[in-house]
Amino acid sequence: MKNDIEKRSFNVEYRQVEGDKRTVAGYAALYNSETQLRPGIFERIAPGAFKNAISVSDIRALLNHDPNHILGRVKSGTLRVWEDEKGLAFECDLPESRGDVLESLKRGDVDQCSFAFTITEDGFDMEKRSDGSRLITITKIDRIYDVTIATYPAYEDTVVSARCAGILKKIEEETKQVNRRNENLLRLAQASII
Repeated sequence: MKNDIEKRSFNVEYRQVEGDKRTVAGYAALYNSETQLRPGIFERIAPGAFKNAISVSDIRALLNHDPNHILGRVKSGTLRVWEDEKGLAFECDLPESRGDVLESLKRGDVDQCSFAFTITEDGFDMEKRSDGSRLITITKIDRIYDVTIATYPAYEDTVVSARCAGILKKIEEETKQVNRRNENLLRLAQASII
């Protein structure tokens, strides 16, 4: 199960909730924001993809996806997570002992969010675009494990899950087949000219 958890990150703007010195708010994920998984392979999240996951997930707010640095939790009421027209929004009441996190946010030292999730077996669509690139659209997220305030985007150093790795391998194989077919056609064309 742990190997199937995927992580994605986004540049976001944090804000402090008015009248509250310790509550920060932001977006852990944005709808229709394309992210490049590999050259020529892109991914985005469709509006509504979080609908069911929010109600069944006990989401934690973490620092850098590290469970040793828990900042809030849905179950305890110190983290509130919802989806709106922009994406997966959250508010977190930071612990008094984590003034360092609040200061880093205020100074702009940390300005990214990420989230860890799994999707359902049929929770994505894939299309080949006219330029030859592929677009994977996540349509249904199964569980959300955490929203995280991120120093570095999790996207760059995450292990690609089995689901995602399988899709990418399939795309790479299809691309190799097309390239081999094109090379064979080119050879045939060159042979017929001679």
